[in-house]
Amino acid sequence: MILSIAATLLLACLAMAPGWVLVRGRAQRPGMAAAAMAASLTVVMLVTALLGIATKAVAGLSLPALSLIAVGIVATAGAQLGARRIAVGASTPRSAPVFEWQGLALGVIFLAYGFFVHWLAVREGPGGALLVHGWYNADWFKHLGHVSAIANFGVPAVDNFNRADPLYYYWLSYVLPAAGLAIGNDGWSALAAANSVLVLLFGSVFYGVLRQTGAARNIALLIGVIALFASAPTSFLYQLVAGIGLDGILNFPAAPKGPGLMTLSQYIPQHLLAIVALLGWFLLKDDGRLRWLALAALVPVMAISVLLGAVVLLAYGLYRLWSGRLQAVPELVAMVILSGLIVVVFQVVQIGNVDSAIESPLLVNERPDLPLMTRIIASVNLVLGTVGVPFLIAVLGLYYWRPSESAKIEVKGFAVALIAAALLAAVAVEIVMTERLAIETRIRAVNLPALANAIIGVFLFDRVWRVGGRQRALGVAVLIAVVLVALPSAGLRTAWHGRMGDSFTTEIPRDDRAVLAAMRERTAKTAIVLQYPEPPVLAPDRGDDAWAAIIGQRAVTASLRATDYPLAKPRIEAAERFFAGAPEPIAPEVDLVYLSRVLHPDSYAAVLARMDAEPGFERLACYADACLFQRRESSRP
Repeated sequence: MILSIAATLLLACLAMAPGWVLVRGRAQRPGMAAAAMAASLTVVMLVTALLGIATKAVAGLSLPALSLIAVGIVATAGAQLGARRIAVGASTPRSAPVFEWQGLALGVIFLAYGFFVHWLAVREGPGGALLVHGWYNADWFKHLGHVSAIANFGVPAVDNFNRADPLYYYWLSYVLPAAGLAIGNDGWSALAAANSVLVLLFGSVFYGVLRQTGAARNIALLIGVIALFASAPTSFLYQLVAGIGLDGILNFPAAPKGPGLMTLSQYIPQHLLAIVALLGWFLLKDDGRLRWLALAALVPVMAISVLLGAVVLLAYGLYRLWSGRLQAVPELVAMVILSGLIVVVFQVVQIGNVDSAIESPLLVNERPDLPLMTRIIASVNLVLGTVGVPFLIAVLGLYYWRPSESAKIEVKGFAVALIAAALLAAVAVEIVMTERLAIETRIRAVNLPALANAIIGVFLFDRVWRVGGRQRALGVAVLIAVVLVALPSAGLRTAWHGRMGDSFTTEIPRDDRAVLAAMRERTAKTAIVLQYPEPPVLAPDRGDDAWAAIIGQRAVTASLRATDYPLAKPRIEAAERFFAGAPEPIAPEVDLVYLSRVLHPDSYAAVLARMDAEPGFERLACYADACLFQRRESSRP
């Protein structure tokens, strides 16, 4: 664990080093240094991934995830050389970037909350079991599988849930934790360490944007912290009035809705990186050299998070059209072309078969039989309703915010672009997307108006605070009211993560954990595992997921998580027959067979007896309720 954490943090520092070198002496505003380092991290991962894709295309070989080290060293050396050349002609010596501790404090507070939720949602259970609650057993499990695939097979990414076949998914953000995993062999710790770096960068960059409004340091910190939890839906009020009660809300078939931004420090680091890319670009856009670094980090945003990335690019485009008018068109055209190329090159979608991933039962939702305009209105209402009362205040604040300084005009325009992009996305998804993709896009898009709420809110509060008197008292009263209205939603969502034993809880028994540890530590990293095709927790028939691909860190023959479901479906059916006790042959590519009494209780004894009789396999690690068999060397095809 410690080795994976240390390796990931050191690799992150190496990848951020070029940004630090370039920003020294140029960061005149808070947040710029963090923005440059975040952009550098993204670009180093991007170059590593592109080199891997090129190597695969030319030589048929994947590039190890640890190639990130070489890319980081070369990039740092190049940045240092460029910085020296600039310094030769400079009239003043280079200085350290502007640092305000409040930006770091904002990140630390957000990170501490994320760790608290992790502590609630992931616990040791009775008898040595591991208990994992939503959504660490959903999104986080998925990320662990993809990180393991890159660590084991290199880049370009393969699908750990589909026999290590090509992955059709956004995977750029996994390169850093995969490199850490390749050193320390603990994917959970590597991913948590990478997530921590992103949260701290987000805190500093977000704070820097808030300071662009002219707000005082401590007010920017105060509103920044509140904004992480304040843009909350008020649906719980209706549920309480309807008589459902707190226990009813917590036991509802769906998870209680929480505030926008709040979950970004927990199990969705890729969305956080996409938002950091946008905020960082806004802070660096006026620097003649750093803006190119920021744009380079914004180009692959759809390979970081495809749906949120599209909304992020829309916000960027709207702002550039507003600020640059026709002069911005060439840049926007270039961004569209380059971003589209990245999606194709990274195989975020399968060209020629774009529906292959969404054919999975995991992504099937029926669209309501309603007129298009009704659905659009409902979609917009869902986005605005999720960011709650602060949005109403933000709209009022836009009317009263009449800045005269160019920097403040720009930050107001940026807030408007964030809101407009989310609303346009809410409309577009009902026209061009399936119901499930529309739902997923709205879930991500709400983060943008939540950011806008913070930007407008910090201006309003700073203004009334400076005026003093009754206006200050009114501002404090409104702020307290906003917090009080949001607290129940934030509290319910936080408490929900700790509801161990409900239908959102995954329990991995002690024997299975021991077998998965043996799989992780004693088998070849490229081994293919046959395990019962257990559905994920978000499947129509909720299950416990493909533990071999997630905790065991090895690719499975197939899973409902496969990003090429038509290809995976026959192998899923074959695995179902095998674990039902049918005389299904074991595919020649299978290296390991993982049996679990909890995953297939009715057939466990029969399949165990069959495996003991299989001449081509032998026991590797077996316990009362779980067993791992490995293929004998003499029987390998």
